[in-house]
Amino acid sequence: LLGKGKHADAIRYYEKAYESSPESEAIRNSLVYAYSSYAVKMAEAEKYDLGIEYLSKAFDIVRSTYTRQNLALMYAKRAVFSAKRSGWAKSQEDLDMARETADGSVACERSLGIALFNDAVDEFKAARDDAAILLLKEAVLVYADSRIYEFLGDIYYKRTELEKALFYFDKAVKLDPDNKALTERREKANKEEVISV
Repeated sequence: LLGKGKHADAIRYYEKAYESSPESEAIRNSLVYAYSSYAVKMAEAEKYDLGIEYLSKAFDIVRSTYTRQNLALMYAKRAVFSAKRSGWAKSQEDLDMARETADGSVACERSLGIALFNDAVDEFKAARDDAAILLLKEAVLVYADSRIYEFLGDIYYKRTELEKALFYFDKAVKLDPDNKALTERREKANKEEVISV
């Protein structure tokens, strides 16, 4: 049934199997896979609430890096989706849940940080700088990477907020001191700030 895309029917049978043999690792893993597959389909249909519901079930059955990461990423997807419709204030709760879910797993935090960075790039390309900044600041809370700080610096530099640009360029350089292009951009912003003062 799952192979034919009949997720709801497949899940119903896997749940019955799990009820009768909860100790079976194979059944648990199959049910988690079915929940996860269905959640992906729900996300593709922009039904993030259902996606989160099924990924939460998967996480409750098997607490692994895989289930934790999927759930954290789904919260982040719903946050971005909701923000485009009703603003970022409502989405902050989902971003908090994404960070809380990923907390404690380096792999999950890294994946979440990268996903938020990629979403920030999309927001920036759509000329939504404030949304990009928010996503980047969320990203560095879970995954401090020089590219995230560098992008924040670039956005603030573009906005001629040189003090903030330098702050983030400095953080990026500390994490990636051998990046000559980054060092040059920081020095250029520093000279411009001195001139503007």
